[in-house]
Amino acid sequence: MKRLFVFISCFLLIVSCSSEMRDKIPTIRPDVIELSETNPEAEFFVPENKEVYAFSVGVGKPYHIPKDVKVLEYSMDVSGKYKTTLYFKDSKLTAMKFPFLEIIRKKGGVYKIILKQGKPLRMSLGFLYSEGGSNLTIRIK
Repeated sequence: MKRLFVFISCFLLIVSCSSEMRDKIPTIRPDVIELSETNPEAEFFVPENKEVYAFSVGVGKPYHIPKDVKVLEYSMDVSGKYKTTLYFKDSKLTAMKFPFLEIIRKKGGVYKIILKQGKPLRMSLGFLYSEGGSNLTIRIK
């Protein structure tokens, strides 16, 4: 009986510690967003002072956001198909404009996504910070 009590106590201690550790890591909320013609806009929250470090479109390679950007506007071709423009203020990303959608940083850690044209696609944004990283998946139906 004593061994069973010790076993249950240890199990509860392990489970509660792992929950506390998970709760301390900042995350994106929600981490999956689905957009369509009937649902063309959405918002997501990222803990403040956390920056986008990379993104990918479809199954393409990840594109890293340039650090310490001194320009206000930076254009690039993504996957050879999408002319993408990144906008910066004080070296921080404020907007991403793709031919099919826009991602705009609002106040604090709130971002808004606006679908311009719907074509089935999957996109990921990666956020990196000292405690780890989080990804946001955007599905266009």
